[in-house]
Amino acid sequence: MITPYQQQKLDQLQNELNAQRPGIAKPLQVAWEADGYAATVVESVTVVLIKRRSSKPYGGYILPALMTYPEEGQRPKTSLDAAVWADNLFRDQSPVAIRQKGHKGPIVRVDWRCENDNCPCQSDDRAALARRNGVALQ
Repeated sequence: MITPYQQQKLDQLQNELNAQRPGIAKPLQVAWEADGYAATVVESVTVVLIKRRSSKPYGGYILPALMTYPEEGQRPKTSLDAAVWADNLFRDQSPVAIRQKGHKGPIVRVDWRCENDNCPCQSDDRAALARRNGVALQ
């Protein structure tokens, strides 16, 4: 069951999608929960809702399929903004450049691996998966 904070972040993301990308009419759903995190999918890209409250009002999102994304804590460069445009950011990254962070596939499953059989995540141990996805795993 997702936490009230994660529900708040899911609602915030939905509101931003409605405002910035009104052509996306599909309501966000929780795709999976694991290790205290919850995930949703924005335009075929996994967005993870963090476990604990962030001090940043537009923070609280992790995009594990992305190697990097612009995040300075100020709009329009926050993790919320990156989540709103996750599909464009994923499309624009180079799959050949993916090494320690990011994935070759846009969907990250509950086991923290993507759906692309050629992604390095397929052979990662749990510590490497934590680094690749930007999460804390036990």
